[in-house]
Amino acid sequence: MAFADDNLLICDSPSQLELAIELVKVCEDSNIRLNPQKSGIMEMISSKRRKVNLQIGSCCNGIPAIESYRYLGLVLDNKLKGDSHVKKTKAKLSFLASRLAPILGKVSIDYRINLWKVLVKSLFKRGLGVMYDNTKLRIKSLERVLKKFFKMFTGLSPRTPDCILSELIS
Repeated sequence: MAFADDNLLICDSPSQLELAIELVKVCEDSNIRLNPQKSGIMEMISSKRRKVNLQIGSCCNGIPAIESYRYLGLVLDNKLKGDSHVKKTKAKLSFLASRLAPILGKVSIDYRINLWKVLVKSLFKRGLGVMYDNTKLRIKSLERVLKKFFKMFTGLSPRTPDCILSELIS
């Protein structure tokens, strides 16, 4: 998969990975260069398959094996739990909320809800698509974070009932 200069290669085996890296290196003739400092190999580990072929920190053709990777703003972790993405998103939203605080109190509730939908909800939705093996506990935790930031952006009390939140969000 590719978007602009960001490429994502999905391979089924270490030998297929080596071939893919070699193919990208051959593309250098067409001015497509692989930057090992901005690249990483991430082996996906499912709950059913715990055996790994690559150790974190080891290299394949000069590219390190890593535990998580950022691709098009989405933080992927090797277990596809989404914890890395949620952690980065929470930090980004805390920063964003602090920067927007001076204007959030001066605009209408509708404007603040729209800001939340555009700036906050979209960041979380992006991560939901890759959260593979989520438990109910993890999903509830994510819902709490979404509600917290909704209340923060809209200026609602932290004790606002969920039924009111649901109505406002929809």
